[in-house]
Amino acid sequence: MNNIQYSNKTLNIVFFGSSEFSLTVLKELLDSSTIKVCTVVTKSDKKIGRNSSIQQNIIAKFAQGRGLNVVKVTSLLKDPTQLKGIFNKIDYAVVVSFGYILPNEVLDLLPNLFINLHASLLPKYRGASPIQQAVVSGDTVTGNSIMILDDKMDEGPILKNEKITIGFNQTSKDLFSALAKSGSKLLIDTLLQHKSGKIKPTLQDPSKATYTKLITKDEGFVTLTENYVDIYNKYRAYIQWPGLYTNIQSLEKFLGITTKIDNKQLVVKLKKLALIDDNLHIEYLQLPNKPTISLKDFYNGYLIK
Repeated sequence: MNNIQYSNKTLNIVFFGSSEFSLTVLKELLDSSTIKVCTVVTKSDKKIGRNSSIQQNIIAKFAQGRGLNVVKVTSLLKDPTQLKGIFNKIDYAVVVSFGYILPNEVLDLLPNLFINLHASLLPKYRGASPIQQAVVSGDTVTGNSIMILDDKMDEGPILKNEKITIGFNQTSKDLFSALAKSGSKLLIDTLLQHKSGKIKPTLQDPSKATYTKLITKDEGFVTLTENYVDIYNKYRAYIQWPGLYTNIQSLEKFLGITTKIDNKQLVVKLKKLALIDDNLHIEYLQLPNKPTISLKDFYNGYLIK
């Protein structure tokens, strides 16, 4: 954080978040001497697995463990009354990877004081997957934006932004961590400056807006005849989910081999790749219901010699 002097007043906030990215930010806010997290709002518990066991998300677990007041909600579009009574004497509502749309009925409970951390340099990469999109596009620079939320998707006025570089071999997982840490500091700094009247919102330029979407499993499939840089960028972008995969037919053609595997459409997960001098190298892979193995072990076990 910079050396700008602020008021000694602690800012009371309500925190909205539901993901691991949110958790990093929440921890930083709790460690700040200038921020008091009064309430945490997160997605309600969900049923998972064959037994439909109830599981709360990572934010709910952490916040309850720290003794924080936790409000679990379902869709606020369907029922905005779930948040009544939590904004008394609150300076800001901070929204970070929350997962639900906030309608006007909610935003009006604290007008122009819902502040969002978005992991892109807005208006570029509005939407659900800005970090993965930056990586899959081969960008070398991305960043965080702090904006005032409105009822449209990532279109609110910008209070502050900050760039960070993307390394050639950096994955989306690495970038999630880096952006969450740098974004936390930017967020705290922005809240304090805004409260002190030191920064004013700037409208986004809609002509420069680009959009991202929810990532589907199908986006992880590649044929190994694609551009190698594009394949490697997909590997870096989708390393957490859905991963990168191909089929035996494509793999055999890429490696110039014939295997003992009869089903040439069998899916193969590409677990670790490298790009060296524009040449793509498969280092580890995984067949269905099998452990991850090195390419050498794959040759030893499946190659027709």
